[in-house]
Amino acid sequence: MERKVYLLDPKELTPEQIAVAFAKTSRRPEGFREIVAGITEAGAADFSEKWIVGYGHASVAEHAVLHVAVENVSRLAADAVVGARLASFTEKSTRFQVLERDYIYTPVTIASSDLAHEYTEIHDVLYQVYARALQAVGRLVEIEHPRRGDEKEGVYKARVGKTTVDLCRFIIPASALSNFGMTINARETEWMVTKMLSHRLKEVRSLGQDVKLVAVAETPTLVKYADRNDYLVERETKMTKLRSEKRFDGRMWPTVELVDHTPDAELKVIAGLLYQVSGGTSYKECYQDAILMTEGQRIDLLDSVYGGMGLHDRFLREMELGDVIFDTLIDWADYRDFWRNRQQTNLPQIMDGSYGVAVPKKVDDVGLGEDVRKVFKEAFDLADLMKTKFGEDEYLYVYPGGTMRRLLMKMNLRQFFEAFYPTRSNVNTNPGYQFLALQMGEIVSKLYPSLWKFISSRIQRPTSQEVAAGFYGGEYGNSGTG
Repeated sequence: MERKVYLLDPKELTPEQIAVAFAKTSRRPEGFREIVAGITEAGAADFSEKWIVGYGHASVAEHAVLHVAVENVSRLAADAVVGARLASFTEKSTRFQVLERDYIYTPVTIASSDLAHEYTEIHDVLYQVYARALQAVGRLVEIEHPRRGDEKEGVYKARVGKTTVDLCRFIIPASALSNFGMTINARETEWMVTKMLSHRLKEVRSLGQDVKLVAVAETPTLVKYADRNDYLVERETKMTKLRSEKRFDGRMWPTVELVDHTPDAELKVIAGLLYQVSGGTSYKECYQDAILMTEGQRIDLLDSVYGGMGLHDRFLREMELGDVIFDTLIDWADYRDFWRNRQQTNLPQIMDGSYGVAVPKKVDDVGLGEDVRKVFKEAFDLADLMKTKFGEDEYLYVYPGGTMRRLLMKMNLRQFFEAFYPTRSNVNTNPGYQFLALQMGEIVSKLYPSLWKFISSRIQRPTSQEVAAGFYGGEYGNSGTG
Protein backbone atom coordinates (compact mmCIF):
# COMPACT_ATOMS: atom_id res chain seq x y z
CA MET A 1 0.00 0.00 0.00
CA GLU A 2 1.32 3.46 -0.91
CA ARG A 3 1.95 5.80 2.01
CA LYS A 4 -0.06 9.02 1.76
CA VAL A 5 0.34 12.27 3.66
CA TYR A 6 -1.92 15.20 2.81
CA LEU A 7 -3.97 18.05 4.23
CA LEU A 8 -7.72 18.18 4.53
CA ASP A 9 -8.48 21.54 2.95
CA PRO A 10 -10.13 23.97 5.42
CA LYS A 11 -11.36 25.96 2.42
CA GLU A 12 -13.56 23.04 1.40
CA LEU A 13 -14.42 21.59 4.82
CA THR A 14 -15.65 23.05 8.07
CA PRO A 15 -13.70 22.33 11.27
CA GLU A 16 -16.52 20.04 12.40
CA GLN A 17 -16.40 18.04 9.16
CA ILE A 18 -12.65 17.55 9.63
CA ALA A 19 -13.12 16.51 13.25
CA VAL A 20 -15.80 13.98 12.28
CA ALA A 21 -13.64 12.58 9.47
CA PHE A 22 -10.83 11.94 11.93
CA ALA A 23 -13.28 10.44 14.41
CA LYS A 24 -14.72 8.01 11.85
CA THR A 25 -11.32 6.57 10.93
CA SER A 26 -11.38 4.57 14.17
CA ARG A 27 -14.28 2.45 12.80
CA ARG A 28 -13.99 2.69 9.02
CA PRO A 29 -11.27 1.24 6.77
CA GLU A 30 -11.38 3.85 3.99
CA GLY A 31 -8.96 6.72 3.59
CA PHE A 32 -9.84 10.18 4.85
CA ARG A 33 -10.81 11.55 1.43
CA GLU A 34 -13.31 8.74 1.00
CA ILE A 35 -14.66 9.23 4.51
CA VAL A 36 -15.01 12.99 4.25
CA ALA A 37 -16.75 12.75 0.87
CA GLY A 38 -19.84 11.45 2.62
CA ILE A 39 -19.91 13.96 5.47
CA THR A 40 -22.17 16.96 5.01
CA GLU A 41 -22.26 19.87 7.41
CA ALA A 42 -25.61 18.63 8.72
CA GLY A 43 -24.23 15.11 9.08
CA ALA A 44 -21.21 16.42 10.95
CA ALA A 45 -23.51 18.30 13.32
CA ASP A 46 -25.61 15.17 13.96
CA PHE A 47 -22.53 13.04 14.58
CA SER A 48 -21.03 15.64 16.92
CA GLU A 49 -24.28 16.02 18.84
CA LYS A 50 -24.57 12.27 19.37
CA TRP A 51 -21.01 11.10 19.94
CA ILE A 52 -19.04 14.11 21.14
CA VAL A 53 -21.70 15.91 23.16
CA GLY A 54 -24.03 13.05 24.01
CA TYR A 55 -21.55 10.25 24.70
CA GLY A 56 -18.70 12.45 25.90
CA HIS A 57 -16.08 11.53 23.26
CA ALA A 58 -14.72 15.05 23.69
CA SER A 59 -11.20 14.34 22.40
CA VAL A 60 -12.61 14.31 18.85
CA ALA A 61 -13.39 18.02 19.24
CA GLU A 62 -9.65 18.68 19.43
CA HIS A 63 -9.47 18.14 15.65
CA ALA A 64 -11.71 21.17 15.04
CA VAL A 65 -9.30 24.08 15.15
CA LEU A 66 -10.17 27.78 15.22
CA HIS A 67 -7.98 30.80 14.54
CA VAL A 68 -9.55 33.63 16.53
CA ALA A 69 -8.47 37.28 16.26
CA VAL A 70 -9.29 39.45 19.27
CA GLU A 71 -8.84 43.22 19.19
CA ASN A 72 -9.24 46.05 21.68
CA VAL A 73 -9.50 44.21 24.97
CA SER A 74 -7.68 45.35 28.09
CA ARG A 75 -4.40 43.71 29.00
CA LEU A 76 -6.12 42.69 32.23
CA ALA A 77 -8.81 40.80 30.31
CA ALA A 78 -6.20 39.31 27.98
CA ASP A 79 -4.55 37.75 31.03
CA ALA A 80 -7.75 35.81 31.70
CA VAL A 81 -7.45 34.19 28.27
CA VAL A 82 -3.81 33.78 27.24
CA GLY A 83 -2.99 31.40 30.07
CA ALA A 84 -5.07 28.63 28.47
CA ARG A 85 -2.82 25.58 28.43
CA LEU A 86 -3.94 23.97 25.17
CA ALA A 87 -4.00 27.01 22.92
CA SER A 88 -1.41 29.16 21.14
CA PHE A 89 -1.30 32.95 21.42
CA THR A 90 0.56 35.91 19.97
CA GLU A 91 -0.20 39.26 21.61
CA LYS A 92 0.50 42.88 20.83
CA SER A 93 3.74 43.55 22.66
CA THR A 94 4.49 46.51 24.90
CA ARG A 95 8.18 45.62 24.43
CA PHE A 96 8.10 46.65 20.76
CA GLN A 97 5.23 49.12 20.43
CA VAL A 98 4.51 52.53 21.91
CA LEU A 99 0.97 52.59 23.30
CA GLU A 100 -1.30 55.60 22.92
CA ARG A 101 -3.32 57.27 25.69
CA ASP A 102 -6.66 56.94 23.91
CA TYR A 103 -6.49 53.15 23.76
CA ILE A 104 -7.68 52.22 27.25
CA TYR A 105 -10.63 50.27 28.58
CA THR A 106 -13.09 51.95 30.94
CA PRO A 107 -15.59 49.64 32.66
CA VAL A 108 -19.20 50.82 32.52
CA THR A 109 -19.44 50.73 36.32
CA ILE A 110 -16.55 53.20 36.56
CA ALA A 111 -17.66 55.42 33.68
CA SER A 112 -21.05 55.89 35.34
CA SER A 113 -19.70 56.42 38.86
CA ASP A 114 -18.43 59.42 40.79
CA LEU A 115 -14.87 58.07 40.31
CA ALA A 116 -14.99 58.49 36.52
CA HIS A 117 -13.00 61.74 36.68
CA GLU A 118 -10.31 60.23 38.90
CA TYR A 119 -10.05 57.22 36.57
CA THR A 120 -9.56 59.49 33.54
CA GLU A 121 -7.13 61.73 35.38
CA ILE A 122 -4.84 58.92 36.58
CA HIS A 123 -4.59 57.64 33.01
CA ASP A 124 -3.74 61.14 31.75
CA VAL A 125 -0.89 61.41 34.24
CA LEU A 126 0.39 57.87 33.65
CA TYR A 127 0.59 58.42 29.90
CA GLN A 128 2.19 61.85 30.33
CA VAL A 129 4.92 60.29 32.45
CA TYR A 130 5.20 57.43 29.95
CA ALA A 131 5.73 59.89 27.07
CA ARG A 132 8.31 61.86 29.04
CA ALA A 133 10.12 58.66 29.97
CA LEU A 134 10.25 57.52 26.35
CA GLN A 135 11.94 60.79 25.33
CA ALA A 136 14.37 61.06 28.23
CA VAL A 137 15.32 57.38 28.41
CA GLY A 138 15.62 57.31 24.61
CA ARG A 139 18.24 60.07 24.70
CA LEU A 140 20.17 58.23 27.42
CA VAL A 141 20.04 54.95 25.48
CA GLU A 142 21.42 56.73 22.39
CA ILE A 143 24.36 58.00 24.45
CA GLU A 144 25.08 54.65 26.06
CA HIS A 145 24.55 52.67 22.85
CA PRO A 146 26.13 54.69 20.00
CA ARG A 147 25.66 53.69 16.40
CA ARG A 148 28.00 50.97 15.23
CA GLY A 149 30.32 51.75 12.34
CA ASP A 150 28.59 49.57 9.77
CA GLU A 151 25.09 49.85 11.23
CA LYS A 152 22.38 51.27 9.00
CA GLU A 153 20.39 54.22 10.34
CA GLY A 154 17.12 52.33 10.32
CA VAL A 155 18.60 49.35 12.13
CA TYR A 156 20.17 51.64 14.75
CA LYS A 157 16.91 53.51 15.39
CA ALA A 158 15.05 50.23 15.73
CA ARG A 159 17.62 48.94 18.24
CA VAL A 160 17.49 52.10 20.35
CA GLY A 161 13.70 52.25 20.09
CA LYS A 162 13.25 48.65 21.23
CA THR A 163 15.51 49.16 24.24
CA THR A 164 13.74 52.40 25.17
CA VAL A 165 10.22 51.03 24.87
CA ASP A 166 11.22 47.94 26.84
CA LEU A 167 12.54 50.09 29.69
CA CYS A 168 9.40 52.26 29.86
CA ARG A 169 6.62 49.72 29.45
CA PHE A 170 6.28 49.28 33.23
CA ILE A 171 4.34 52.58 33.35
CA ILE A 172 1.53 51.33 31.08
CA PRO A 173 -1.64 50.46 33.06
CA ALA A 174 -3.65 47.23 33.01
CA SER A 175 -6.47 49.05 31.23
CA ALA A 176 -4.37 49.54 28.07
CA LEU A 177 -5.98 47.88 25.07
CA SER A 178 -4.34 44.90 23.44
CA ASN A 179 -4.84 42.60 20.44
CA PHE A 180 -4.06 38.90 20.35
CA GLY A 181 -4.37 36.02 17.93
CA MET A 182 -5.44 32.63 19.25
CA THR A 183 -5.24 29.17 17.70
CA ILE A 184 -7.37 26.78 19.71
CA ASN A 185 -9.30 23.55 19.29
CA ALA A 186 -13.03 23.31 19.93
CA ARG A 187 -12.66 21.22 23.09
CA GLU A 188 -10.44 23.80 24.73
CA THR A 189 -12.64 26.61 23.39
CA GLU A 190 -15.66 25.21 25.23
CA TRP A 191 -13.73 25.15 28.53
CA MET A 192 -12.23 28.58 27.93
CA VAL A 193 -15.60 30.15 27.16
CA THR A 194 -17.10 28.49 30.25
CA LYS A 195 -14.41 30.05 32.43
CA MET A 196 -14.80 33.43 30.77
CA LEU A 197 -18.57 33.46 31.24
CA SER A 198 -17.99 32.67 34.94
CA HIS A 199 -15.30 35.31 35.49
CA ARG A 200 -15.48 38.12 38.05
CA LEU A 201 -14.76 40.86 35.50
CA LYS A 202 -17.64 42.03 33.33
CA GLU A 203 -15.27 42.68 30.45
CA VAL A 204 -14.12 39.05 30.48
CA ARG A 205 -17.71 37.78 30.61
CA SER A 206 -18.63 40.00 27.66
CA LEU A 207 -15.54 38.84 25.76
CA GLY A 208 -16.57 35.26 26.48
CA GLN A 209 -19.90 35.89 24.76
CA ASP A 210 -18.11 37.28 21.71
CA VAL A 211 -15.68 34.34 21.52
CA LYS A 212 -18.59 31.91 21.81
CA LEU A 213 -20.47 33.73 19.06
CA VAL A 214 -17.65 33.45 16.51
CA ALA A 215 -16.81 29.88 17.61
CA VAL A 216 -20.39 28.68 17.24
CA ALA A 217 -20.54 30.23 13.76
CA GLU A 218 -17.64 27.95 12.75
CA THR A 219 -18.31 24.94 14.99
CA PRO A 220 -22.09 25.12 15.61
CA THR A 221 -22.31 21.93 17.67
CA LEU A 222 -19.05 21.62 19.59
CA VAL A 223 -19.11 24.91 21.51
CA LYS A 224 -22.81 25.79 21.78
CA TYR A 225 -23.25 24.33 25.27
CA ALA A 226 -20.49 26.40 26.83
CA ASP A 227 -22.14 28.53 29.51
CA ARG A 228 -21.76 30.11 32.92
CA ASN A 229 -20.68 27.50 35.47
CA ASP A 230 -22.25 27.86 38.92
CA TYR A 231 -19.39 26.06 40.65
CA LEU A 232 -16.78 28.39 39.18
CA VAL A 233 -18.80 31.46 40.16
CA GLU A 234 -19.35 30.17 43.69
CA ARG A 235 -15.69 29.20 43.95
CA GLU A 236 -14.65 32.78 43.16
CA THR A 237 -17.03 34.05 45.83
CA LYS A 238 -15.58 31.64 48.38
CA MET A 239 -12.00 32.47 47.38
CA THR A 240 -12.76 36.17 47.78
CA LYS A 241 -13.87 35.54 51.36
CA LEU A 242 -10.59 33.73 52.00
CA ARG A 243 -8.47 36.62 50.77
CA SER A 244 -6.15 37.77 53.51
CA GLU A 245 -6.22 41.39 54.53
CA LYS A 246 -2.62 41.09 55.68
CA ARG A 247 -0.54 43.78 54.05
CA PHE A 248 3.11 43.80 53.10
CA ASP A 249 5.12 44.99 56.11
CA GLY A 250 7.83 46.83 54.15
CA ARG A 251 10.59 44.26 54.46
CA MET A 252 12.42 43.29 51.30
CA TRP A 253 11.37 39.83 50.18
CA PRO A 254 13.62 37.56 48.15
CA THR A 255 12.60 37.93 44.51
CA VAL A 256 13.01 34.18 43.96
CA GLU A 257 12.49 31.59 46.67
CA LEU A 258 12.81 27.83 46.18
CA VAL A 259 9.68 26.30 47.70
CA ASP A 260 10.21 22.66 46.87
CA HIS A 261 12.12 20.38 44.52
CA THR A 262 12.75 16.71 43.75
CA PRO A 263 15.87 16.05 45.85
CA ASP A 264 16.80 12.85 43.98
CA ALA A 265 15.97 14.15 40.49
CA GLU A 266 19.35 13.19 39.06
CA LEU A 267 18.92 9.62 40.27
CA LYS A 268 15.40 9.55 38.82
CA VAL A 269 16.61 10.81 35.45
CA ILE A 270 19.33 8.15 35.36
CA ALA A 271 16.80 5.49 36.38
CA GLY A 272 14.51 6.75 33.61
CA LEU A 273 17.29 6.37 31.06
CA LEU A 274 18.06 2.84 32.27
CA TYR A 275 14.38 1.91 32.30
CA GLN A 276 13.98 2.73 28.60
CA VAL A 277 16.71 0.25 27.59
CA SER A 278 16.23 -2.42 30.28
CA GLY A 279 13.74 -5.00 29.08
CA GLY A 280 12.19 -6.97 31.90
CA THR A 281 13.37 -4.55 34.59
CA SER A 282 11.04 -2.45 36.71
CA TYR A 283 11.60 1.24 37.38
CA LYS A 284 12.28 0.50 41.05
CA GLU A 285 15.07 -1.85 40.04
CA CYS A 286 16.52 0.77 37.69
CA TYR A 287 16.38 3.35 40.47
CA GLN A 288 18.22 0.96 42.79
CA ASP A 289 20.86 0.44 40.11
CA ALA A 290 21.30 4.21 39.87
CA ILE A 291 21.82 4.40 43.64
CA LEU A 292 24.49 1.68 43.50
CA MET A 293 26.46 3.47 40.78
CA THR A 294 29.49 5.49 41.72
CA GLU A 295 29.38 9.22 41.02
CA GLY A 296 31.82 8.71 38.17
CA GLN A 297 29.60 6.05 36.60
CA ARG A 298 26.56 8.34 36.79
CA ILE A 299 28.46 11.19 35.16
CA ASP A 300 29.73 8.87 32.41
CA LEU A 301 26.20 7.63 31.73
CA LEU A 302 24.81 11.18 31.51
CA ASP A 303 27.71 12.23 29.28
CA SER A 304 27.07 9.30 26.95
CA VAL A 305 23.45 10.43 26.44
CA TYR A 306 23.54 14.22 26.67
CA GLY A 307 27.16 15.03 25.84
CA GLY A 308 26.55 15.51 22.15
CA MET A 309 23.67 17.97 22.48
CA GLY A 310 23.80 21.04 20.28
CA LEU A 311 22.46 24.49 21.07
CA HIS A 312 18.99 23.73 19.71
CA ASP A 313 18.71 20.08 20.73
CA ARG A 314 16.06 19.15 23.26
CA PHE A 315 16.01 17.04 26.37
CA LEU A 316 13.53 14.17 26.31
CA ARG A 317 10.92 12.87 28.72
CA GLU A 318 13.09 11.28 31.40
CA MET A 319 13.89 14.87 32.45
CA GLU A 320 10.23 15.27 33.43
CA LEU A 321 10.78 13.03 36.45
CA GLY A 322 12.11 15.96 38.48
CA ASP A 323 10.23 19.13 39.54
CA VAL A 324 11.07 22.54 40.99
CA ILE A 325 8.67 25.03 42.59
CA PHE A 326 9.55 28.72 42.93
CA ASP A 327 7.76 31.56 44.68
CA THR A 328 8.63 34.73 42.77
CA LEU A 329 8.12 38.43 43.33
CA ILE A 330 7.79 40.03 39.93
CA ASP A 331 6.40 43.18 38.36
CA TRP A 332 3.15 42.71 36.47
CA ALA A 333 4.58 43.57 33.04
CA ASP A 334 7.15 40.80 33.37
CA TYR A 335 4.67 38.46 35.04
CA ARG A 336 2.62 38.54 31.83
CA ASP A 337 5.54 37.03 29.94
CA PHE A 338 6.06 34.32 32.57
CA TRP A 339 2.31 33.67 32.52
CA ARG A 340 2.54 32.61 28.87
CA ASN A 341 4.73 29.62 29.77
CA ARG A 342 1.60 27.51 29.74
CA GLN A 343 3.22 24.10 30.14
CA GLN A 344 4.21 24.95 33.70
CA THR A 345 1.83 25.37 36.63
CA ASN A 346 1.27 29.05 37.47
CA LEU A 347 -0.59 30.23 40.57
CA PRO A 348 -0.72 34.04 40.63
CA GLN A 349 -1.46 36.10 43.71
CA ILE A 350 -3.95 38.88 43.09
CA MET A 351 -2.41 42.35 42.84
CA ASP A 352 -3.06 44.80 45.65
CA GLY A 353 -0.16 47.26 45.33
CA SER A 354 1.31 46.37 48.70
CA TYR A 355 4.60 45.06 47.31
CA GLY A 356 5.44 48.36 45.71
CA VAL A 357 6.92 48.96 42.28
CA ALA A 358 10.04 48.04 40.32
CA VAL A 359 11.65 51.08 38.68
CA PRO A 360 14.46 50.57 36.15
CA LYS A 361 17.68 52.39 37.04
CA LYS A 362 17.69 54.43 33.82
CA VAL A 363 14.36 56.03 34.77
CA ASP A 364 16.02 57.28 37.96
CA ASP A 365 19.13 58.29 35.98
CA VAL A 366 17.07 60.65 33.78
CA GLY A 367 15.42 62.23 36.85
CA LEU A 368 11.94 60.74 36.46
CA GLY A 369 12.03 58.22 39.29
CA GLU A 370 10.27 60.51 41.76
CA ASP A 371 7.50 61.36 39.27
CA VAL A 372 6.98 57.68 38.48
CA ARG A 373 6.72 56.68 42.14
CA LYS A 374 4.34 59.56 42.79
CA VAL A 375 1.89 58.58 40.05
CA PHE A 376 2.14 54.93 41.08
CA LYS A 377 1.20 55.94 44.62
CA GLU A 378 -1.78 57.87 43.25
CA ALA A 379 -2.82 54.86 41.16
CA PHE A 380 -2.56 52.57 44.20
CA ASP A 381 -4.65 54.95 46.29
CA LEU A 382 -7.34 55.10 43.60
CA ALA A 383 -7.27 51.29 43.34
CA ASP A 384 -7.87 51.02 47.09
CA LEU A 385 -10.81 53.43 46.80
CA MET A 386 -12.28 51.50 43.86
CA LYS A 387 -11.80 48.21 45.69
CA THR A 388 -13.95 49.50 48.54
CA LYS A 389 -16.60 50.96 46.25
CA PHE A 390 -17.10 48.21 43.65
CA GLY A 391 -18.00 44.58 44.24
CA GLU A 392 -15.88 43.04 41.49
CA ASP A 393 -12.25 43.56 40.49
CA GLU A 394 -12.46 46.82 38.50
CA TYR A 395 -9.80 48.34 40.75
CA LEU A 396 -7.19 46.17 38.99
CA TYR A 397 -7.47 48.24 35.80
CA VAL A 398 -5.51 51.18 37.21
CA TYR A 399 -2.44 49.21 38.30
CA PRO A 400 0.59 50.06 36.15
CA GLY A 401 2.85 47.36 34.73
CA GLY A 402 5.54 47.97 37.32
CA THR A 403 3.24 46.88 40.15
CA MET A 404 4.88 44.01 42.02
CA ARG A 405 2.99 40.76 42.53
CA ARG A 406 3.70 37.18 43.51
CA LEU A 407 3.63 34.18 41.19
CA LEU A 408 4.11 30.56 42.24
CA MET A 409 5.62 28.48 39.44
CA LYS A 410 6.02 24.72 39.25
CA MET A 411 7.77 23.07 36.32
CA ASN A 412 9.59 19.85 35.58
CA LEU A 413 13.27 19.92 34.66
CA ARG A 414 12.62 19.34 30.99
CA GLN A 415 10.44 22.45 30.87
CA PHE A 416 13.00 24.41 32.85
CA PHE A 417 16.09 23.34 30.87
CA GLU A 418 14.48 23.27 27.45
CA ALA A 419 11.96 26.11 27.33
CA PHE A 420 11.98 28.37 30.36
CA TYR A 421 15.61 29.09 31.22
CA PRO A 422 17.12 29.39 27.71
CA THR A 423 14.35 31.77 26.60
CA ARG A 424 13.80 33.88 29.70
CA SER A 425 17.48 34.30 30.64
CA ASN A 426 18.50 35.37 27.14
CA VAL A 427 20.27 38.69 26.77
CA ASN A 428 17.65 39.81 24.21
CA THR A 429 14.79 39.44 26.69
CA ASN A 430 13.53 42.06 29.11
CA PRO A 431 16.10 42.46 31.94
CA GLY A 432 13.31 42.23 34.54
CA TYR A 433 12.40 38.63 33.90
CA GLN A 434 15.94 37.81 32.78
CA PHE A 435 16.98 38.73 36.33
CA LEU A 436 14.48 36.29 37.84
CA ALA A 437 15.26 33.48 35.38
CA LEU A 438 18.96 33.81 36.13
CA GLN A 439 18.28 33.56 39.86
CA MET A 440 16.32 30.37 39.27
CA GLY A 441 19.13 29.00 37.16
CA GLU A 442 21.67 29.71 39.87
CA ILE A 443 19.53 27.77 42.36
CA VAL A 444 18.95 24.84 40.00
CA SER A 445 22.67 24.66 39.15
CA LYS A 446 23.41 23.94 42.80
CA LEU A 447 20.59 21.44 43.17
CA TYR A 448 21.48 19.38 40.10
CA PRO A 449 25.12 20.05 39.13
CA SER A 450 25.50 16.89 37.02
CA LEU A 451 22.53 17.88 34.85
CA TRP A 452 23.25 21.60 34.87
CA LYS A 453 26.58 21.22 33.09
CA PHE A 454 24.71 20.25 29.91
CA ILE A 455 23.04 23.66 30.07
CA SER A 456 26.07 25.73 31.09
CA SER A 457 28.23 24.14 28.38
CA ARG A 458 25.80 25.33 25.67
CA ILE A 459 24.33 28.54 27.07
CA GLN A 460 26.47 31.36 28.47
CA ARG A 461 24.71 33.89 30.66
CA PRO A 462 25.65 36.77 33.01
CA THR A 463 24.95 36.48 36.73
CA SER A 464 21.67 37.71 38.18
CA GLN A 465 23.53 40.33 40.21
CA GLU A 466 25.16 41.74 37.08
CA VAL A 467 21.75 42.16 35.48
CA ALA A 468 20.24 43.62 38.68
CA ALA A 469 23.06 46.15 39.00
CA GLY A 470 22.67 47.27 35.40
CA PHE A 471 18.89 47.33 35.24
CA TYR A 472 17.77 48.15 38.78
CA GLY A 473 20.91 49.60 40.26
CA GLY A 474 21.07 46.60 42.58
CA GLU A 475 17.61 47.26 44.02
CA TYR A 476 14.41 45.45 43.11
CA GLY A 477 10.96 45.33 44.61
CA ASN A 478 9.37 47.57 47.20
CA SER A 479 10.11 51.24 46.55
CA GLY A 480 8.06 52.70 49.35
CA THR A 481 4.81 52.99 47.38
CA GLY A 482 2.98 50.22 49.23
